[in-house]
Amino acid sequence: MKMNKIALITATLTLALSSAVSAETFDLVVKHQGIVKSSSTSSVDVKRAMNNALDNAQLSVLNANHSISDSGEYSFITVEANSLDAAIRTLSQSESFSDVDANITVTTDKPLRLTYGYNVGENGLTDAPNDPEWREQKDYFAPLALGSNPYGEFYTGHDITGVWAMFEEAASKKTVRVGVIDGDFTKHHDINWADEGIDVYWGDIDNDPYVTDAELNDLNCGSHGNGVASVIAAYTDNGVGIAGAGVDVEIVPGRALYCGTGDLRFADAVRWMAGDTLEGAADISEPVDVINMSLGAQVDGGCTAYVQDSINYAVERGIPVIIASGNKNMDTKDYIPSGCDNVITVGANDWAGDRAEFSNYGDTLALSAHGKEVAGYTARATEDEATVGIWEGTSFAAPLVTASVANVLSQVEDLDVNEINFLLLSTTNAYRDGSTCLTDPTQCGVGTLNAKRFLEASIAYKAGELTYIRHALADGGSCVAAVVQRQLGNAVTTCDLYEVNMNAFAEEKANVTYTMFRVATGGELVEGGSGVETFINATSKPSQLMELSGTDLTGYDYGVKTCIDGKCSDIITVSVDATTGASCSN
Repeated sequence: MKMNKIALITATLTLALSSAVSAETFDLVVKHQGIVKSSSTSSVDVKRAMNNALDNAQLSVLNANHSISDSGEYSFITVEANSLDAAIRTLSQSESFSDVDANITVTTDKPLRLTYGYNVGENGLTDAPNDPEWREQKDYFAPLALGSNPYGEFYTGHDITGVWAMFEEAASKKTVRVGVIDGDFTKHHDINWADEGIDVYWGDIDNDPYVTDAELNDLNCGSHGNGVASVIAAYTDNGVGIAGAGVDVEIVPGRALYCGTGDLRFADAVRWMAGDTLEGAADISEPVDVINMSLGAQVDGGCTAYVQDSINYAVERGIPVIIASGNKNMDTKDYIPSGCDNVITVGANDWAGDRAEFSNYGDTLALSAHGKEVAGYTARATEDEATVGIWEGTSFAAPLVTASVANVLSQVEDLDVNEINFLLLSTTNAYRDGSTCLTDPTQCGVGTLNAKRFLEASIAYKAGELTYIRHALADGGSCVAAVVQRQLGNAVTTCDLYEVNMNAFAEEKANVTYTMFRVATGGELVEGGSGVETFINATSKPSQLMELSGTDLTGYDYGVKTCIDGKCSDIITVSVDATTGASCSN
């Protein structure tokens, strides 16, 4: 445990106040360029070059902290200037800096209410986890359904319980490490923590990410980090508190905030979790498998070079980055980090399946998940308690998605970030008719999380069974054949009728289209390539019945491209089974 860097903060504030007589002070992040490094260059040499560049800047630099990484050389600086725009403009004119951005404050939220007590014992429910607060979770952990509860009528559910059932039949292949970059972690006893972590708050870096419950309670902060981590990795069915959505997962905590507030140096934790070295801390033993960030701030353009470089560093190493969209009811194009590239941004739905009134929206949203009255831990009154907070916000929709990604990675090996993104989004639940996600001009993403379909599709994809062509009666007997014949009449020969399935686990959605291509057997199946023809034009129907000849079945190789909100996947090979159903008749 640690005390916080209050002295450092106080010193910085004092410096800012004393300088305000002559000019205003501003905190900036600059990216250096032109610094030549080699295998013989030490960090001392690099910092000397960075200091020289700052000394030559046409501004008064009051202090500087340097960040040297594989992503580049950055300095967090405080400068005197007449205005923020003037400071950025002056430094941007220097050939020493390729990017100059304001260092902004990022924040998280506090719980709506707390359920105090030991939260230990039975919950009185049968065929369910015995965690006492499971009653608060069961409706959004269950399959999508209509119903009512103390919060009113609902239309929600992510079928996380269906994933749990699948794990009972097939054990996980690995424990998945989830990096949670947040703040105010207290090493809650009912969360599965890894044996390592990172603290990057205020640029004072070490490997102890934890603070004490007493400290947070004295400040009335709560523990947002405990809340997010517990949604993912609380121990399940142990008679304590809540159930975590993840099955075989552990949390690697990254402390970037204190009492819900920090700055852009949360990006340092992203790089560390992806395997980069941070001065002042031991390296991570092995990179995490997925990263969750439920924090943010308003910023023009939605990202900065410092944050984007760090996200790219993780994604290039195969680590998906899940981001809460934010709770300002604004477009994510001007919100960081949900407005950055190469992230999976999650919005929040309310109990009715509409966009939650606070949830950020926009083209960068990938999908939505439940974000109202979500049960998660917070700071404890004593170490024996499991104090549960009832939270709301995109901060708690995102970890439901992160846990689902972790569950997939625990069962399915060697998926890259693009494949995870495609499988996650293509298997979402469609919004109900009349949902504000369909009727309002604000975007909620392609659909709502369906954790079980996501896992099923991922397993099928790796087995080559997600997209296929097979006989329409392959799974049916004579009764099915008779029904099909009555429906189609004599216009179609059932022996030539095949199911063309472009995603076996997808629903029809207007913003998802499928295009099937084919090329003569053995040819290169590349869109626009020689001999490649479009077999099915862009359609929102993932499955259809078609009459196919023997030549259609044996003379071609097939592939499918899926486009979600205009962003298209690579072409996926289609498996073809030319065997006719035993009950077909001409």
